[in-house]
Amino acid sequence: MSEKLWLIKAGGRILGPMTQESLNKSIVQREFLALDEVSGTFGRWRYLRDCPEFEKAIVQARGHSQSVDELTSTNTQTSTETITEVIGSFASHDSLKEGIQDQIRRPTVEVVEDSSPPANIGYYEISNPKNGSRSATPRWAWTLLVVVAVGVSWSLFNRNGASTETKEMGTDEYRNLLQAGLTAREVGDNSTAIRLLQKAEKMNPENLEVVLNLTPLLVMEHETVLARRILEKHISREKGPSFQKRAQNILALAALGSFDLAKAEAHLDESLNSDALYLPAIVNRGVVHSLRKEFEKAKQKFNQ
Repeated sequence: MSEKLWLIKAGGRILGPMTQESLNKSIVQREFLALDEVSGTFGRWRYLRDCPEFEKAIVQARGHSQSVDELTSTNTQTSTETITEVIGSFASHDSLKEGIQDQIRRPTVEVVEDSSPPANIGYYEISNPKNGSRSATPRWAWTLLVVVAVGVSWSLFNRNGASTETKEMGTDEYRNLLQAGLTAREVGDNSTAIRLLQKAEKMNPENLEVVLNLTPLLVMEHETVLARRILEKHISREKGPSFQKRAQNILALAALGSFDLAKAEAHLDESLNSDALYLPAIVNRGVVHSLRKEFEKAKQKFNQ
């Protein structure tokens, strides 16, 4: 476990981060006063004198102060108080003395600091490694998923764009919608591509090329329910391996979007059963292994 770090407000400045050991040494050496404020990582500000972690150091600092007073005090015959009485008087009002010294050290006009922990300037943010890995994994996984989804969609476009244009497409309006949708997808305008391809799909719902071009875009825009509904309508009646491998891979992407790794793996198995060398499905199997922290298996898939 990482050692707890501390920030300290003294003389109108925020200093740190410092370890407890180094801060204790500074207190003993009178670099900080009991009325200086201190804050642990993500903690609230408190006076040093109110923190049990520094109680011993404050006591040592006060003892050191008394020793210095004994050495520097002048004893005259006209004094009616003994040196011990003078020191005892100061000791009994130690907090008052430190308060006066603190006011002398601080500037006359002092900026009022917010009570919340300061921004991450000049110190390191220490968090629980376990919690950090839990929160970091989804962000990393989403990034990897988007990259894979884009790659798969681009692969589908390159492999199937030419064949789509050569098929009989019916009316000019349908052909124009389909071509405009594919063009919008090519330049990365997914929302326009989805709108145009959905219109084309309604005009000719049996055209599988439209389905295979539309559904990856829906997955990328998190419309996974609609994408699954469209694909599952065709999977039950279209048994050709060319359609099955691509449709099952898109369903796997939809499952990855909701981090349902078991369902994603099942769809990828179906895809690879149709074509054991289908590259998008192989890459997505590597993604599943990575999310399960099976990095050696993932490496094998990515290098396959």
